[in-house]
Amino acid sequence: MPFSDWLGSLGGGSHQKDERHRSGTHSSEKSIEKDSLLSRIGRLWRRLRGDEQGRPSRNNATTPTHSEKVREANQTLSRRPEGGDERRKAGQAPTAMEAKTSVATKRASAAAPKAEKTDSRSAGPKLVRQGRPAGRKPQSSPVLAPPTARARTSQRRSRAAANAPKDALIRHKIPIEDVALHAVERPASGWRASSERAIILIHGAGVDHRDWTFSFLSRIAPSWRVIAFDRPGFGHSTRSPGAASALPANQARLLRKAAAELQVEEAVLVGHSWGGAVAMAWGIEAPDQTIGVASLAGAIAPWSLGKAIENGKRFQMAAMTAMGEGGMHAAALDTLTESFSPNAMPTGYARHLGDALSSQASATMADTATINGALALMCPNYPNFARPVELVYGDADIILDHAEQGERAAGMLPCARLTVLKGAGHM
Repeated sequence: MPFSDWLGSLGGGSHQKDERHRSGTHSSEKSIEKDSLLSRIGRLWRRLRGDEQGRPSRNNATTPTHSEKVREANQTLSRRPEGGDERRKAGQAPTAMEAKTSVATKRASAAAPKAEKTDSRSAGPKLVRQGRPAGRKPQSSPVLAPPTARARTSQRRSRAAANAPKDALIRHKIPIEDVALHAVERPASGWRASSERAIILIHGAGVDHRDWTFSFLSRIAPSWRVIAFDRPGFGHSTRSPGAASALPANQARLLRKAAAELQVEEAVLVGHSWGGAVAMAWGIEAPDQTIGVASLAGAIAPWSLGKAIENGKRFQMAAMTAMGEGGMHAAALDTLTESFSPNAMPTGYARHLGDALSSQASATMADTATINGALALMCPNYPNFARPVELVYGDADIILDHAEQGERAAGMLPCARLTVLKGAGHM
């Protein structure tokens, strides 16, 4: 017999059999339970056939949404047999199935508003507001002032430093007052690099910036910006006429202004020989812009009369000989060789220096004639100079005596430290 026919016969004959053998309240309770059972079986059958409310069979159906579950629970509640109402009216406890249906209905009803709110919030495409919010004023772009001449110069130098090879030097020609000062720069590199702090190299008598670029400059840490100047009248730097241009204080003033044009705010001043006097003059005049001073065989204390005359004759003779011949004469080369003694002149140094001795002979003569008197006026300021000073001299120096220069200066400078190198000469 088909299942549907058996279901129909079950529904038609069960009541008759129960009417014949059962009576009273007990018969009524059995009838209600059977009606509920038949109702559930019918719903199950219709669901399996897929003809309830036109929905597909369970095998092909997708997972119902929360709203569909709520609707199905409400329909189940509306089809509940009337026996439950009669039980409540009679004060009897509901059956287990009625209790489950009631709990499920309450839960679905409690969750229904949240589900509808979520569905309404997520329904449809999301709208994205275009443009600025209402009521807000449009922001005007800031008006940029044109760059100053100094800013444009800084930008050009920054571009030149960025485009230059790693080991290349940048050349500067800086007009200051009535002169033009020449300098070469090695930009700083690395994560500790700073463009506002620099090491300033100041050469001595008879040479120019090439004295530093032979080997000294390349040994300085790459994180430091290094600038080697040509002092006024040496190398490619011009010089004002008159004896005042030979004073260390005047040369220090010009170099300090040139460094400011290169955006140097603080500096370590390194001076060799005559350049030591310029470095000390710079530090005394601008201590707030000075990190420290290193005097390498520097002329920073007055010479004794005999030593001053001896050195003056030596440099003047070399300068006059060089001017007379129009090139580096043997006398000038001999003076340079004496400066290195007792050590030998490094191979290639004279070729690297070129015509430095002969091209600036007049400046060398003027500086040599004025240095001793200038140092006598500068030394009284030493006790007030509170920046660190490194004094390095060789005990075999025939140009400057380490005891006469280094030890005397160390006794006057409160933050000085003297180092004497054994077997080292002036260069």
